[in-house]
Amino acid sequence: MKENLKLGLILLIITSIAGLCLGEAYSITREPIEKQAIMANIDALKETLP
Repeated sequence: MKENLKLGLILLIITSIAGLCLGEAYSITREPIEKQAIMANIDALKETLP
């Protein structure tokens, strides 16, 4: 029982660290991805509208 609890806490720590890393990566890449989506939309409008 004690070993299961220890393993559970280790997994919780690992997943928490992974979640924080993913959150930080998202916050860094969010703005460039939004800019690229806007540019793609503008390019599509330029192709369809005169």
